[in-house]
Parts: sequence; structure tokens; C-alpha cells
Amino acid sequence: MESRGQALRDPLEHGFMLKMPKFLGQVGPGRACPHATCKALTRYTLRKMAMKSNTLKSYKHLKFKQWSITIHHKLQLDEALSVLSDNEAVCIDKDRFFQVQSSESARVFLALINYDGRQERIYVKQFLPRSVLDFIKHLLGDSRGKRAFYASVMLRSSGFHAPAPLCLLQKKFGPFITDNILMTSDVQDAIKLKLKLKDYGLEKTASGLRKKRTLISEFGKLIGKMHQQGIVHGDTRLGNVLVQEVDDQFLFWFIDNENTKRFPRLSTKRVVKNLDQMNIKARVSNTDRLRFMRSYALARDLSRDELKYIAGKVQARTAKRLNKN
Repeated sequence: MESRGQALRDPLEHGFMLKMPKFLGQVGPGRACPHATCKALTRYTLRKMAMKSNTLKSYKHLKFKQWSITIHHKLQLDEALSVLSDNEAVCIDKDRFFQVQSSESARVFLALINYDGRQERIYVKQFLPRSVLDFIKHLLGDSRGKRAFYASVMLRSSGFHAPAPLCLLQKKFGPFITDNILMTSDVQDAIKLKLKLKDYGLEKTASGLRKKRTLISEFGKLIGKMHQQGIVHGDTRLGNVLVQEVDDQFLFWFIDNENTKRFPRLSTKRVVKNLDQMNIKARVSNTDRLRFMRSYALARDLSRDELKYIAGKVQARTAKRLNKN
């Protein structure tokens, strides 16, 4: 347990420790998972959560030439391999694969495939190295595609929404991974959260205002539940969250999950960084920001002092980043 002095310096983290006393490992007599151990345990936690999930039992592992393949049992191997040409180039059939907008570190395609006896829309994402250093790093560790695959399984098994990973293809040269591709299901009738907020802002009706407030409150509650379970989406920009409206309820889907992690202990620093990602480009009023934070605090059972502490930290970090720009 932390000292009283530490608790006063960081009341939110102290409160979190009191509410979540169980950790995955110990270092030294009676010391529960200090910060140095958390990073080492993160990959273990993520993989362990995925492996315990019934979802992972739906996949099988296959080999094709230099490719290592993890594929859902309802997807035929021929369909998965259709993303590769004879010379193993990715998605060059323009009649079948439509390239969509993406970052410079990936190529993303939309396609129709036969899945479970029917035609389904899917996304194919080829992860590209962001730099020479990034290429070398992923030669030696887990690829971005593999991290996204396991993180998506972990989210789904933890009660959150993420597009179903259908197939992971990794090209290997000996022990090194030189290419990685992830195929995921499409989310029907979903819109990016930032666009949904913009639409409600332009609507300027009582109904639109009410829905906008509900949307913000529900999203704050969801992020609070994720943090309470130690889960952080590493890139929670509002463009990486999709929204479905089903029976007057909002469902939130998380995409681009290669940096999504589950920590045995979630530090205040990580919480603030994650909340700042959503805060910096959110075109909402300060009242709506407060509405989000109140719902977040309610989901995590935070006190008023803890809420004030973390909100101040987020505001300071956001202001600092904005001043740099």
C-alpha cells in the first residue's frame, strides 16, 4: 500500500489502488506490482485475457508458404488468401478491393468476401513501417497486426465492442516478421464519433441537443468502465470510435486497436494521457466536457476531489499541447 504522502500527491491513483487491490504479480516482500513490473506484465495480461476468451477458440493456426495465418473457422482459407496476388502483393485486384483513406503507416481496403455462407463487407489493413527504427522494432517483437488482433479479442471478451478480427496474416523470414495484414468485419450503419457530434451540433433542435448530451454522457461512462478494468485505447481520437444508434441506444465501437492495452495497474499518467487524446480535438462546449467527466467519474466511483484532480490534470495537459501548436 502506498504511503499517505504518496496518496496526497496523487489521490486518484491512491483511490484506484484502494478499489482494485488485486494485481498479477509481486516484486519483493509484500510489494504489489510496482510501476517497473507493469510494463512487463502488460503483454502477458493482454495475451492471457485473449487466450482465456471463448472467442479465441474460434480461430485456427495455419501455414502457407512464408505466411503464418490465424483465421476464423467460418472463413475459408482461399478467401483469406485472395488478398495476396501470385507474387504476394496485397490487394492489387482493383475490381474487388477498394482502397480507402488511411494514415501513411497503413494501407486499408474495403472488400466483399464469402464468410459463413454469405457475402460480407470486410476491411483489409496492411501495416506499413513508420520508420527504419519502427521496422527493426517489429522485426524483433509483436507486429502491429498481431497486437491489434489480440487487443480486439480482449475488448470483445471484456464486454466492449470492436470489429471482429477474421484473419491475421504474418509473413516471416526465419524468426522475423516482414509483413502483416489484418482482416476485420465491417460495422454496419456506424459513423465516426466526431462526425456524430458534429451532426448533432448542426441540428440545433431540442431533440438533437438531448441526443448529443446523452451521447457524451454514455461515452464518458464507457471510458470510465474501461479504465476501471485497466483498459486503455492507445489512440482514442474521436475518429477511432464508431457509433451505432440501435433502439435509441448508442453502441461504441473501437477501431485501430494496435495500441490498446490492459494494465494490471492503471496509473494516473496513463489515464490523463488517454483522456487528453479525446479532449484536445473534441468540438464541444466546456459544459459538455464536464458532462463527460461526471459520467466518467460515476462509472469509476471517484469522489469529487478525485474528479477535480484528474480534470485539472487533463485540462493542463490539453492547454500545454494547444499552446505548442
